[in-house]
Amino acid sequence: MNSKKLQIFKLIFLLCTFLISCQKQEQIISLTAQEQQWLNKNGNNIRVAQDPTYPPLGLRDKNGNIVGISNDYLKIFEKRLNIKFILLHKNTLNENLILAKTHKVDIVTSIAKTPQRSEFLLFTNPYFQTPAVIIINGKANGNVTLKELTNKKISVTNRYAVHDYLDINYPELQLDLVPNDLVGLKKLVFNETDALIADLGSVSFHLKRSGISNLHVAGNTDFVYQIAMGVRKDLPILHSILNKTMATITK
Repeated sequence: MNSKKLQIFKLIFLLCTFLISCQKQEQIISLTAQEQQWLNKNGNNIRVAQDPTYPPLGLRDKNGNIVGISNDYLKIFEKRLNIKFILLHKNTLNENLILAKTHKVDIVTSIAKTPQRSEFLLFTNPYFQTPAVIIINGKANGNVTLKELTNKKISVTNRYAVHDYLDINYPELQLDLVPNDLVGLKKLVFNETDALIADLGSVSFHLKRSGISNLHVAGNTDFVYQIAMGVRKDLPILHSILNKTMATITK
C-alpha cells in the first residue's frame, strides 16, 4: 500500500471512529438516580394511547397495527430506555384524551399543547411541526382568511388542537365537528361543507393516498401545530425521562 492510499485509509478510519463516537454520545441519557429507579419499577407498565387516524404521525397498517412518525419515536424510546410500552389502539384522539384524563393511560402521542389539555397533561418538547390551513373544493388563491369564513360551514376534527384554538379565538365560526380529517375531506368532495381546517401534513397525506385532485389550500390560519407527547400531569418524572430521551434523538 503506497503512502497516499495509507493516508486515505487513515482518514476514513478516523472519520468512522468519530461518527461512531458521536452516535454513542447522542444515545447517552443522563437520568437521575430517582428517574432510573422509577423506570426500573415501572418501565414495562407504561400505557400509551395512539391516534390511528392522523397520518403521517399515526395510521393503521394492513394488520391493524399503528405505524407512523410517533410510533417510530416510541420504538426509539423503548430501545434507549430498555423498556416495553403497552400500546393501546383507540379510534379517535378525543377517546385517547378521556383515557388520559381518567388515568387509564399514561401517555398520549401526536398531540399539540392547548390550555384545555394542560389542565391534565404535561407536554414533551415538540417533535413535529405543521401549519393548520384552510381547504376548499375548487380553485383557490391562497389568500382566504378565517374571518372571511364567518358565515360558512367549517369542518374541523373534534378536539384536535386547532378545534380548541378556534373555539377560543374565533367563536363566531360555524364549526362542523368531524371524527377525523379524512371524513372532513370527503364532506368537502361532496359539498357537504364549505371548508375544512386541518394541518397540512395530514391533508397532504390523505390527498396523495386517495387521489383526490379538486381540493386546494385556500389560505393559512395563524395556528401552527407543535406536535408533542402528552404525559399525565401526576407523572412529572415520566415527563422528564421522555424529554431527556427525546433530546438524544438527532434530526
